[in-house]
Amino acid sequence: SDVGLNKILSSEAMTSMRQSPAGAKSSKLARTFSYMDPEYMTSDEVTFSSDIYSLGMLMLNMITGKPANGKVTCRDVADNAMDGDSDSLVDKSAGQWPLQHALAFTKLALQCAKSRRRKRPDLENDVLPTLEML
Repeated sequence: SDVGLNKILSSEAMTSMRQSPAGAKSSKLARTFSYMDPEYMTSDEVTFSSDIYSLGMLMLNMITGKPANGKVTCRDVADNAMDGDSDSLVDKSAGQWPLQHALAFTKLALQCAKSRRRKRPDLENDVLPTLEML
């Protein structure tokens, strides 16, 4: 995710990338803003949990086929599915999903995309075992 790359790259390398004529400018982050940890945006503190948020948003986008921002978002569709309206949960381009698996995947994605870091699941103990089961 963007946040993980920001942590890996030094500030000097990031400055160099932003000034590169190849196009990796700071505006690139604006296109992925919806996938960035809200707490990172306010604190500039990067944690493993920042990447978990991005993963959750990506998972929501994958299953619903909806964007992370806009009139109807992937989070809107997922929230509706958790409230019982699962008819439009899985985008046709995502293939056939058993409803139980689609709901479990969506529930995990929503947990990963929680606004508060402390409420997000742990990658090794929670996310990977759940994904392996599916």
